[in-house]
Amino acid sequence: MNTADLRPVATLTTAETAAARAARALLPLVAATVRHQFPDGAFLVLTREYDEDELVLDTVRTADGKTLWSFPWDHTGFHPFPKPVPAELAELWGEDDPQNPAPVLDLVQRIDRFTSIPFLDPAAMHKGEANADRTPLGLSLAEPEPKRCAVCLVTLEEHAGRICPRP
Repeated sequence: MNTADLRPVATLTTAETAAARAARALLPLVAATVRHQFPDGAFLVLTREYDEDELVLDTVRTADGKTLWSFPWDHTGFHPFPKPVPAELAELWGEDDPQNPAPVLDLVQRIDRFTSIPFLDPAAMHKGEANADRTPLGLSLAEPEPKRCAVCLVTLEEHAGRICPRP
């Protein structure tokens, strides 16, 4: 038996691990895009379609569950987000227009193939959602805390790549 053209199972495991890492790395892009549209938003709420088990956009909500935006859709597609995103953010979306919720949905669905999005915080759920057949998912729109030096607690950005001046 010639095994020269065969690959070990570890090849797929390595590729899946890399894909999951890349998917998690894109969640902040989605959050930043939606946060720009809704500065008071705390969660991008997602639900699963029953027929295909695919994620769909539901609402943008505050931390206490107030709906800031529902994703209206008609025969022409989604209604665009209220305002354009800054150029430096739009550039990260490549050819896609992040003011259109369709590419946001597409990216979230792609991410969902490789990593999980947590359930929506119970404080932001509407009545009955916690006991529904499918609990909604909630992508946090909160800005991540900056990484800090373990010695002086100054942000690593403030150190500008230098070693901490404090002993």
